[in-house]
Amino acid sequence: MEADNQTKKVELADSKVTIYYDGQCHLCSREIDHYKTFPTADRVIWKDIAAPHFDAQAEGRSLEEFNRAIHLKRISGEFVVGVDAFLELWEALGRFGGLAKIMNSKLGRPVFDLGYAAFARLRVYLPKRKNPIGSDTCDSGRCEIG
Repeated sequence: MEADNQTKKVELADSKVTIYYDGQCHLCSREIDHYKTFPTADRVIWKDIAAPHFDAQAEGRSLEEFNRAIHLKRISGEFVVGVDAFLELWEALGRFGGLAKIMNSKLGRPVFDLGYAAFARLRVYLPKRKNPIGSDTCDSGRCEIG
């Protein structure tokens, strides 16, 4: 098991993982925008599933699947979703190790899995982003007017 963990750490440190997020979800996109400010953000390929040019089928999943939960694709092409995607994203960024330990603990994991599952279901009811941060126009083709 320890060898598996070491292999995963090397894979994440030496290559780029891809994170798939909903850029129209105000809370989701603000969190991702924060991650993009980290010096290690270049270890990640950031894909907005709400962008008009996003092609879910070309990525190996349906848009409905991507919309159910956050996805991370490892360099091997394997997908991880939900809490596991966050854990691997944070590992790739070299951040939030303490929180990751709590999330992945015997007591923490069920709580965070349940919490994320509830959030993922309710996310569609959260306020949507009208314009990309720092932009006066909407170039996603899915923004509200006025």
